[in-house]
Amino acid sequence: MNYDNPSVFVTYAWQNNKENNKVDNFVVALRQLGINAEYDKAMSYDNINRKIEIGFGKDKVIIILSENYKLKVDNKEGKVYEEWNRVYNDYTSHPLKYIFVSFDKDLSKENRKKITPNEFWALNNAGDILVYNINFNEDGQVINDKNLYDLQLRIWDLPEMKLPPVENNNKPISKEATGLAKKKL
Repeated sequence: MNYDNPSVFVTYAWQNNKENNKVDNFVVALRQLGINAEYDKAMSYDNINRKIEIGFGKDKVIIILSENYKLKVDNKEGKVYEEWNRVYNDYTSHPLKYIFVSFDKDLSKENRKKITPNEFWALNNAGDILVYNINFNEDGQVINDKNLYDLQLRIWDLPEMKLPPVENNNKPISKEATGLAKKKL
């Protein structure tokens, strides 16, 4: 994987203009963060099968889950289903390659079931999968928040940094503990 600019393919189900614009803005936001993100609309290949082949050769594949995505997969419709079938068949061998994202604010287990394809829901212990929520402002622009930060860590395969809790003991640190006792200030 190229850790300077990891490559990502974003797959989704076309919907209305508002939702499609969110996908556009999401891909642009990823690129502004140094991630080489691509999706079907921006790829120059005329052949959709070639786009899919190139896309799935990327370091990571981001699947944008939605009710429309789930419907197309569950009904085995078109290219969405073909892309999903590749994800499904490869997921158990390469789970870190695939990242699930939603633009829905409610990611409760009940709502995740509404956007996750049935066969994947069954594969993952009744939907025990991590879905990253991406937030947008009123203008449809991606909000750079903790959710986007967590997604970046996942794309770069970096663990979230866990700091210990702040101690509230109000004791000053001795000069000996800091090493300053040996230095002239």
